[in-house]
Amino acid sequence: MNLPALSKSTVCARAFYNLKVVTDVAEDSMCNAAKEVAETFNRDECGISVDGTWQRRGHTSLNGCVAVLSIDTGKVLDLEVMSSYCPTCRKLQKKMHKNAEYVALKAVHICQCNYQQQQLGSSAKMESIGAHRIFSRSVKSRQLKYTTYYGDCDSKGFLSVQNIYGINSVLKVL
Repeated sequence: MNLPALSKSTVCARAFYNLKVVTDVAEDSMCNAAKEVAETFNRDECGISVDGTWQRRGHTSLNGCVAVLSIDTGKVLDLEVMSSYCPTCRKLQKKMHKNAEYVALKAVHICQCNYQQQQLGSSAKMESIGAHRIFSRSVKSRQLKYTTYYGDCDSKGFLSVQNIYGINSVLKVL
């Protein structure tokens, strides 16, 4: 067909647009799932299953996510994507050594890194930190309290959330 290739900037712009659309749809879907739980069962408390996954096995993964699913409906209620790596920051640090252009780009850059392994520990702690973040925002963002925790036996997530709404406010069920 003899068509020219798309420029890198065009591909990146489209990817960022698609990411925003997908993120918005996912957020709407999770809010609707939470609303369904509250309306169907006429309560603001629910049982949830928590699990995390990582980009690679072991305790050195740079990326992972933690998901909370409703036990009643099986739908995803919330998700926390975690990363200890930002390619833009890395690129800026390597190529520009604190010159004026670096300072200008750094000022407008929105960093993708939301988990510092040096400060918080290995990627094994991502699940407990992600669960804590999700539980912390559950009442405000989903109008639900996650009071029954169904987690796998290897999870340390329960320890980080068992007292989040008050002393022993979250019950663990194996």
